[in-house]
Amino acid sequence: MAMCAFALKGTYDLEKVIKMCLVHDVGESIVGDITPADNVAPEEKYRQEEQAVQHIASLLPAWGKEQVLALWKAYEEEDSVEAAVVRDLDKFDMVVQAFEYEQKQGKNLSGFFQGVDVFKTEEVREWAQELYQRRNTYFNNSSLS
Repeated sequence: MAMCAFALKGTYDLEKVIKMCLVHDVGESIVGDITPADNVAPEEKYRQEEQAVQHIASLLPAWGKEQVLALWKAYEEEDSVEAAVVRDLDKFDMVVQAFEYEQKQGKNLSGFFQGVDVFKTEEVREWAQELYQRRNTYFNNSSLS
């Protein structure tokens, strides 16, 4: 997800975006990527991820710990354009992975593709539109549907 940040053309604080991507992924490195299909209540998901981020942050010097916790909170509260684009990058990463899985495993994972309206930032929404078009072409040219 952080690598996608390098493709952004918008006027974002790129350093903040990349750090926020990394901090977001740190929590998932412990608890896993909890999806709606896991039937975990949002409050429980938040609690688990917060606990994981706090644990990893506790291993850092004080200045690093403060920065990690602040970035995680900013992402969760979506308090800036950087947080909004990181949230969109996370969704985009998910649909890219789902499409790759569809191609490799010959499966249709339509449930992961909820339309481009879930993307709040114009730039990532455009990326998603392109991916959805590629996916439609793939399914139109294959025996899957």
